[in-house]
Amino acid sequence: MTEKFRPPPSKLAWLLCCVAITLVAATPTPEPTPLPEAPASSVTPLKWSEPLQLSTTGQSSWFPDVFADAAGTVHVVWSTGVSTGPRAVFDAVLYRSSQDGVNWTEAVDIAAIPTKGSVTRASILVDLQGLFHFTYKSYTVYYSRAPVLAIKPQNMLPPYEISSPDVGYFSRIAVDSQGRLHIIHSENVFDSNCNQCFHFFHRWSDDNGQTWSAPIDVSGGPSGAAKPWLLIDAQDNLHLIWEVGRGGDLGQVPEPARVAYRVSYDRGTAWSNVVDFVPTEEGQGRLATIGMDGQGTLVAAWLAIPEDRVYFRTSKDLGQTWSDPQIIPGVWGQWDIYQAKLDTYSMAADSQGHLHMVMVGRTNETQKSLSVMGLVWNGEAWSRPGIVTTIEGDVPEWPRLSIGNGNQLNLVWFRRNKAGIFKSDEGQYSIWYARAEAEASNVPAIIFPTYTPDPAITPTAESAPSETQPAAAPTRLVINQGEPIKVYTEANYLMIALQSMLPVVALVVIVVIAAVRMRSRR
Repeated sequence: MTEKFRPPPSKLAWLLCCVAITLVAATPTPEPTPLPEAPASSVTPLKWSEPLQLSTTGQSSWFPDVFADAAGTVHVVWSTGVSTGPRAVFDAVLYRSSQDGVNWTEAVDIAAIPTKGSVTRASILVDLQGLFHFTYKSYTVYYSRAPVLAIKPQNMLPPYEISSPDVGYFSRIAVDSQGRLHIIHSENVFDSNCNQCFHFFHRWSDDNGQTWSAPIDVSGGPSGAAKPWLLIDAQDNLHLIWEVGRGGDLGQVPEPARVAYRVSYDRGTAWSNVVDFVPTEEGQGRLATIGMDGQGTLVAAWLAIPEDRVYFRTSKDLGQTWSDPQIIPGVWGQWDIYQAKLDTYSMAADSQGHLHMVMVGRTNETQKSLSVMGLVWNGEAWSRPGIVTTIEGDVPEWPRLSIGNGNQLNLVWFRRNKAGIFKSDEGQYSIWYARAEAEASNVPAIIFPTYTPDPAITPTAESAPSETQPAAAPTRLVINQGEPIKVYTEANYLMIALQSMLPVVALVVIVVIAAVRMRSRR
């Protein structure tokens, strides 16, 4: 009688270990138990205007930003890809402005770069001196500025490379009460243990963007980072919240994602330890934002996965300690309908100190459509959601909020058409705007100084010469609206999903090969 083959104990142990690892990797993480909902406030939700499309029909546009300046003007920018002819394709930043939210200037490009197939993802602000500052990217993050009364391509400061060439992605720009400009940007940092893990860097300027400090890595760890949200409070403390995971390119980090927070109490010189709002063993967290109410309470909010509920935490000591997380009542996320890894939430405070948060989600668990909605935090609790618009089939995404004159809420987002939701190269995405008025005092508008032409100044940096000089300056163009437009966008999610599955696939292959070899020895 022939004895059956039995692998040696060492090989058997190795095979069992591989099988166990494979099973553990393939086993879904148990869903965390949702927390109870926080009580709702009696604050009445705001009424929003009818949404207005800002982008041109037929020209795919996405990832807008909005800023309402102290003079009462609303500024909106967004990303698009345009072609003006053979071999003339550009990644562009389009710009429009309005005094009343109804009548808008014609769209004009304020930056355009020979395409690398990426979105420009601009971030904007207007300071009290009347300067319009903005950042944008094409895998290099750039900074530029112009007088707010003359925002035209020919009036832009020559662009300066904020990131290292060809490895940058996200950026957020803000200004403190002393006029210091702050930029948080991401770029890929080589690490053999974490390929394509983007880190956040902080830079500042005390002379309106003419010179910049050397970059400081503020990620606080080796993992990747995406979607920074920077809040500067009345004491000029810098509060940074973001998504953490192995990645940071293509606008996101793949699973598992969590939410992290850091604060600087000296205007960016030193930073606190990283606070993990959502450790990976407790599920996932995405779409994080942060704000401060009129009582000085910090409020951070994010989408919890897989519960698909929106959580928040508060801090009454400027971020040194935080409350336990609670669920915002009456709202659900969009994750069960559309897993929007590229999405975000946004917060801003009105003159009364109420915090307003905008998001995409649902008002009940069974809702199949998605709504753009706003909520109000009165210092103690959240209001019921106020619906801006509810969309069937199409998907709204990336809401951004800015409050002007103390009580005018200005909201922008982009909308994915149903046929192109998962086909960004074929999508016809559009930019939308809505306005609401808060129950808060109106802050009188200021008058900006009369525009005088700016001398040609090239920004420099307080660092090595190799980091100060930009490479080829981005090309500016004036878009001919009559030209046929072809859209160039980022790669889709398929490659990211495949990359995230590689470890499990590799383990399965190892087990199969080992089993075949043992079987062949019989």
